[in-house]
Amino acid sequence: MDHFSYHSSESHTVITNGKRNCKQTTVNVKNGKGTKKVTTTHGSKSKSSTHKLTASEIKNIKGRKFMPNFFSALSARNDRGLRLNSNSRSRTLKKEKGSR
Repeated sequence: MDHFSYHSSESHTVITNGKRNCKQTTVNVKNGKGTKKVTTTHGSKSKSSTHKLTASEIKNIKGRKFMPNFFSALSARNDRGLRLNSNSRSRTLKKEKGSR
């Protein structure tokens, strides 16, 4: 049985116009299973996304290899929900124009 244990956590914080924007990335591996998690905070709104690690990702972590775009899919998913959605405004305007 493989008794490999690994934990890594990074946090990047920026304060803009009095609002705290924070992105925290975490990786946990224990006994051949693991997860990667991204938590994004914009002001008081917070959103997180977690995925299981694949066997190749765990192998690369054990071998201490760099994996580009490791958190990219999780980050994109979190940022989508917290952005100011200008499309919803344009959709409502189109519906109003069409209803006249």
